[in-house]
Amino acid sequence: MIDFLKLIKNNDLFKDLLLGQFGLEKENVRADLNGNLALTPHPFGDKTQNPYITTDFAESQIEMITPIFDTPAKAYSFLENVHDIVSLSLKNEYLWPYSLPPVLPTDDNLIKAAYFKEAAITEYREYLSQKYGKRKQLLSGIHFNFSFNSDFIHALYDFTDKKISFREFNDELYLKVARLYLKYSWLVIYLFGANSVAHESYMTCATRTRDKITPDTYDFHGSSSFRNGVSGYRNLKHFYVSYNSLSNYIRDIKNAIDDGTIIAAKEYYSQVRLKGHSKGSVLEDLEQNGINYIEIRTLDLNPLVPLGLTVKQLNFMHMMLVYCLLAPDFCMTDDDYRFANINQLQAADANRDEDVMLHFAANEHRSAREWGNQFIQNMYDTLEPLDVPKEQLLVLKDFQKVLVKDECSPAKVIKEGVISKGYTEFFMQKAGEYKEISKQRIPDINEIKNQNSHIAQIMATLK
Repeated sequence: MIDFLKLIKNNDLFKDLLLGQFGLEKENVRADLNGNLALTPHPFGDKTQNPYITTDFAESQIEMITPIFDTPAKAYSFLENVHDIVSLSLKNEYLWPYSLPPVLPTDDNLIKAAYFKEAAITEYREYLSQKYGKRKQLLSGIHFNFSFNSDFIHALYDFTDKKISFREFNDELYLKVARLYLKYSWLVIYLFGANSVAHESYMTCATRTRDKITPDTYDFHGSSSFRNGVSGYRNLKHFYVSYNSLSNYIRDIKNAIDDGTIIAAKEYYSQVRLKGHSKGSVLEDLEQNGINYIEIRTLDLNPLVPLGLTVKQLNFMHMMLVYCLLAPDFCMTDDDYRFANINQLQAADANRDEDVMLHFAANEHRSAREWGNQFIQNMYDTLEPLDVPKEQLLVLKDFQKVLVKDECSPAKVIKEGVISKGYTEFFMQKAGEYKEISKQRIPDINEIKNQNSHIAQIMATLK
């Protein structure tokens, strides 16, 4: 195993450690003025031609995509512009700000899978609706795409003995990051989980016990993230996928396809995916060209903030992925993989009012707050000597305080808001507030697009 921390320290390469490429993908369903799922067709033209605004599973589920940027803040800013333009362009509809959907129709046939001219794309969505159910498909979240700076990786490689090729070195780098992230993704769920309540029209998707907290709303016993939990959007059958080598990763996904567990690589619903260089066949691309970036799929939509996430969250995610490169490595066994998945579910589903216990080792458990506090401290202690800017390190300290003080999770704040105002009323009030904020940021799209290249770029795709 390659000691990346030693390689960086011995060769004075830390000045480029934080350089990278960042992209975001955000899903929101559209809601009508009454807080029901919007049943109108996708309002932004050909889904395959617009690089920034498309759909995910359903016609009513908008997906907003950024290009690649060299800082998380720039990716966030572009996503903010897309979000504002989409929000202001909707007629008699709002972007629903929550990962779980608004009020759903009683007839599933009214929930339309996204239509594409390419039959294979539409057929895949129909397959998903039959296997997982249309309602579950409406769960929405945010994907964070990340890669290290290519020149930085080349510089690292130049200081090795070159017993392996650059491509093998690059793949090992991303595989290590993926292994460590997969092991500790429970911390992201625990810190940023933002959904523990669901409307009664969604309850056929819930296998967990629940409490009725309003006449039409249920809560799942103080949990953090329904979306990442046992009733969330995940593969129906557990299967092991190795992150110890790229060939093993490809082999295990192919085996799951061959035995009928899934029908394509994109049906593998992991917290982290390895991504190649093209949008074609995922496994073939990885096999031929190696890993280009990793896709983090953990983040919920946080309805307490206008965009559903914050720059501070993205900075934490960035620091965590950098630390995953530097932390002590390990070979991920089937048991390690299973424990990682169990810990994800525990962090998502367990009652936060009690001490959430996680699998620390085969015969040892540790509380999420205690382990999370230690993990963030390890991040800080590793990154601080590498001249990481103080403002970045303060982000770590801020989230460490959340654990130490056991501050209210977003999910708990949301639950209290729903109890106070009602499910539809709480989220529609947020949606209305955020649309007003979009108006304040972009009072006149046609006028401001001449001053903002990003807005002009996005608007050009809507013609």
